[in-house]
Amino acid sequence: MAGAVPPAVTSSASASAASAPPTELEELSAEASALAASLRAEAQAAEAAAERALANLRRLISPETQLWCHYQQRWSWAANAPPQLVVIGSYGCGTARHRAADTSGIDVTILLEQPGTNPVVLNAEEQRGLLTQLARRLYAAKTSGEKTTHGSEGQGQETWVGDVELVLHERVPRLHVVDGHSKLRMEVFACHHLGIANTSLLRTYLSVNPNAHKLCQLVANWARVRRLSSGVSSPSIPLLSTYAWCVLTIHFLQRCSPPALPVLQDASLLEGVRRTSIMRYDKSNNFAFFDCTFCSDVQAARAAWAFSAWSPSSQASSVAGLFGRDQRADQRGGRAGGSEGIASLGESLIGFFAHYASFDFEGGVASVRSGGMLRKEEMVWEANGPHLFCIEDPFETTRDLGSVLTPESLATIRAELTRAHNLLSERREAGARFVSVGDRTSQPPSASAAAEPAPWSQTLGELLTESPATPLAAPSMAPSMHMAPSSSSASAGGERRELPFDAWLGAFAAEPKVPGLVNGFGGGLGGLGASD
Repeated sequence: MAGAVPPAVTSSASASAASAPPTELEELSAEASALAASLRAEAQAAEAAAERALANLRRLISPETQLWCHYQQRWSWAANAPPQLVVIGSYGCGTARHRAADTSGIDVTILLEQPGTNPVVLNAEEQRGLLTQLARRLYAAKTSGEKTTHGSEGQGQETWVGDVELVLHERVPRLHVVDGHSKLRMEVFACHHLGIANTSLLRTYLSVNPNAHKLCQLVANWARVRRLSSGVSSPSIPLLSTYAWCVLTIHFLQRCSPPALPVLQDASLLEGVRRTSIMRYDKSNNFAFFDCTFCSDVQAARAAWAFSAWSPSSQASSVAGLFGRDQRADQRGGRAGGSEGIASLGESLIGFFAHYASFDFEGGVASVRSGGMLRKEEMVWEANGPHLFCIEDPFETTRDLGSVLTPESLATIRAELTRAHNLLSERREAGARFVSVGDRTSQPPSASAAAEPAPWSQTLGELLTESPATPLAAPSMAPSMHMAPSSSSASAGGERRELPFDAWLGAFAAEPKVPGLVNGFGGGLGGLGASD
């Protein structure tokens, strides 16, 4: 398997490829790659801004965490050990974005661990207690006007804490904090081990195929600018998270024929991998174990993917029909890049929107864990609801990532998927018509020739045109769309938003410091490890 290599390209084919003009899909791939590179640069700028914000967060909550541990009989030993602050979510996967009008929130979790010991798992009551104590400390910093450590001593310093909000009654309690300098939103969790495992899984997938990371960035950016991602629109509007859009991207790439990504939870990749189970408490203090085993060996995953992608049966598959491939690329020998798979980035971008514009919303379930489509009747979900767009969490298999959607928000998402699919496919067809009447370099074009289409950069710009911030409404959809009764939308509404912390905790003052406690966290933006 490890020795599998893509077919060799003959020298004559290479010479032909060098002399022939680029195809439509090659032009699209080049433009999409350039856009993905700019998004990656934004992500790196976001990570740099996050480092500064995290430094202030560590300074304030490190001693407070150890103080809380000191008074907990079960965890008193952790009072003398520096806790860790681990970044999860889009920042942990490298798909974050940082702009004045569109800032991705950074998700971080506190870990209480010592080398050689089992990870600390806090029950729901303990999570709420720790986060409440941290909120008291942060609120005290806000009311007292504590300054940041940004800039030179005595220069350029600003009040650090801009906002504090406790959200304790969701499935995973969290503390919402806004950095007063960068306006970066931070969501702080307590011992959120499943969040670390999910982030590690997604990072591994995005490392296997370079185009997977690029496509994920493009899709996540599209969802943000079209206001289809939670946190961008009003918090009361139920939409998919960036994590859910990334899961959908990976699922699509697994479903390509031949596949553009392997299934990291497949039994064939788990030989010799140590099994990992993570315990999670729900808000009622009931606990469950989840199998979080996956292949975190990127080289082994690439070898398995290359073997399946370049097998003779895969090369003869229907990928051309799925993507509408320009056959000239194959004739010119332009498919020799084994590490990038058979489908180019341009093909994948068109195929993503084609796949989900025609998704089986009635009975299908997108499953990264299996790499295939499951059926709704097979699933046992932990939450009631209409389950209009079913997306199985890779580890918490009883969790539907799309369960938050209402008929109205699903209709908006479907309309946007159709819009994107039509925009890209119509541009590709226009390019095909133009090429069919003669090479675009011919001088001059005949009078009957089709008009030259707009550049792909213009089409991508239209695809990513920012959607106006208007109230969510259900666009007209095809008559075949299943619409759940309107009474169900109330139970599947947006996430619960609690009162600002200062509305009910204003009487609390700063807790006294405990001498001798370690002031600082271990770990940082690179603190994610493999979960196997």
